[in-house]
Amino acid sequence: GFFQDRLWPYHAMVDLLNSQNKIDEALAYAERSKARVLLDVLSNGRVKVTKTMTTEEQQKDRDFDGTLFSLNSQIARESSRPNPDAARLAALKTNLQQARLDREAFQMSLYSAHPELKVKRGNADAISVEDASTLLPDDNGALLEYVVKDDKTLLFVLTREPTSDLHANLHVYSIDIKRKDLAERAEAFRKQIARRDLRFGKAARELYDLLLRPARAQLQKKNLLVIVPDGVLWQLPFQVLQPAENRYLLEESAISYAPSLTVLREMVRLKKNDTVSRPSSSLLAIGNPALGKQTIERIIAVHRNESLLPLPEAEREVRALGLLYGNGHSQVFVGAEAREDRVKAEAGKFSVLHLATHGIIDDASPMYSHLVLSQTEGNAKEDGLLEAWEMMDLDLNADLVVLSACETARGRLAEGEGVIGMSWALFVAGCPTTVVSQWKVDSASTTELMLEFHKQLARGTPGKHRLMNSATSLRAAALKLMHTPAYRHPFYWAGFVVVGAGFK
Repeated sequence: GFFQDRLWPYHAMVDLLNSQNKIDEALAYAERSKARVLLDVLSNGRVKVTKTMTTEEQQKDRDFDGTLFSLNSQIARESSRPNPDAARLAALKTNLQQARLDREAFQMSLYSAHPELKVKRGNADAISVEDASTLLPDDNGALLEYVVKDDKTLLFVLTREPTSDLHANLHVYSIDIKRKDLAERAEAFRKQIARRDLRFGKAARELYDLLLRPARAQLQKKNLLVIVPDGVLWQLPFQVLQPAENRYLLEESAISYAPSLTVLREMVRLKKNDTVSRPSSSLLAIGNPALGKQTIERIIAVHRNESLLPLPEAEREVRALGLLYGNGHSQVFVGAEAREDRVKAEAGKFSVLHLATHGIIDDASPMYSHLVLSQTEGNAKEDGLLEAWEMMDLDLNADLVVLSACETARGRLAEGEGVIGMSWALFVAGCPTTVVSQWKVDSASTTELMLEFHKQLARGTPGKHRLMNSATSLRAAALKLMHTPAYRHPFYWAGFVVVGAGFK
């Protein structure tokens, strides 16, 4: 929050250095303005607060959890009455917000009481051009980083050219559009795709011409793109943009997104350093949980328009994935067995997590966005809602987490930090790559997409249970759906994106 309204000096330095043709340094300042909180956590390590808490502090922590659970239950009960008391509901919701703030303040106080837990700020150097070029798997890739300013947008493009004297080839392109106008066009286009509008082609070509055509010559024959959006561009499905009529960017290139190049470097570094501790390619798949009355009431109390119908396609999805990975390499839980406490207990033992359920986004409090799971009867601590802050506390060893649910790529856009939500939380938890969705997806087409995605992933080194890279696998799955008549519209095949180390 402190950093959000203090980006202008960084943007001014980017402009100044660019005007002096110091493009390498301009990119370094662009990097310093992005994903700083996430970078601090990744580069300095994450220590679980509970490991050093006193008995009194642990009891206080449990009391906070109990208070939150009680308030949520009271809100759900009051909302489900034939004639809810509006004044009581408002008071309960105010108390809930205050309890959340009190819990967060308590957690911050723990860092004061235990200085060894404090994150050392600002120690990770911004990535150099030479280091950034090593993030590309080969000469067929390109790194694209956007800086969205009030009056214009800059696009940095980094490629490796085998014929060039320089190993890294960096250019910057100026795009003449104001932040406000870009935000309106990006969000309008996303909504157009999300509601299956057939008239999206014109906007798809215009946005390509605006955001990518300036770099067309440098991007020629580049079929692996790592995109670092900025601000409003996190809402834009780049994969649907059209270089030519009826031809999508995804047909030319596999695409992966990253919060920043420096964060991507840390993700790749952590993944390489943890190869000994990471499990072999094994799958934990959760699908179509049985929702308890209390869980449903709580969700509807806050999100009245949410549909919480059963997801039989999600159950078919995870059962098929269990067969694909094999009995010795998979655990699949559906219905009443797809419990929140089970996910928390088992998640750290698997290299691939696949959660096919309802996803609920809380834009106002993004760390309370959640996946809906089954609740253990009589468990007063677990409410069947796996919230983003709880995901952040998981100790994951997974290479990949797939959130096969609606809008899991979304959250609150924080200037300088990107999207705060589920994928952000999973990065903190230790997973370098997530597959998440940009809109409310269709259940049947999602199942087809996910089955093909995992089939492509499984085409790794035989006998070693190695996985193919996520971005190329997702592209292959999307192209298959794209050429299926019933799923030709990008609503069906373009909703999911890879965020993180998609090519590693």
